Amino acid sequence: MKKHYGGTLISQIKQLQDRIFNKILKEEGIYEFNGQQGRILFSLWKDEKLSLIELSKRTSLAKTTLSSMVERMKNDGLLIVEESKEDKRSLIIYLSDKTLSLEKKINRATKRIADIFYKGLSEEEASELDRLLSKIKENLKDE
Repeated sequence: MKKHYGGTLISQIKQLQDRIFNKILKEEGIYEFNGQQGRILFSLWKDEKLSLIELSKRTSLAKTTLSSMVERMKNDGLLIVEESKEDKRSLIIYLSDKTLSLEKKINRATKRIADIFYKGLSEEEASELDRLLSKIKENLKDE
């Protein structure tokens, strides 16, 4: 049976991507947040307002980890956190004006990391990679 190293490769890719993305953020003049916090911001950028539970699902961050990150980002003025009008136990999170003002810089940074990530791949290969990684992610979520 042939050995496969997908899990190890994904972990190594994630570590390298985090380091490179943090470097790119600095080069783009973005000092307000790091790459880890970017996962939260990018989810909110797409959907504007999310509950803590939904944000946890979309970022794959544990609720306890996410809660402390959100609190820190709120204190840094990056996020706004409010009680839900429908359910007082639920928190609604969205981007602050400070974060929204970084849109052009953030778009440049994310394009740069995407260009590095998919460098040398055809459009078909990039799409197939996305499909396969999505399948792996779903397999892991099912567990």
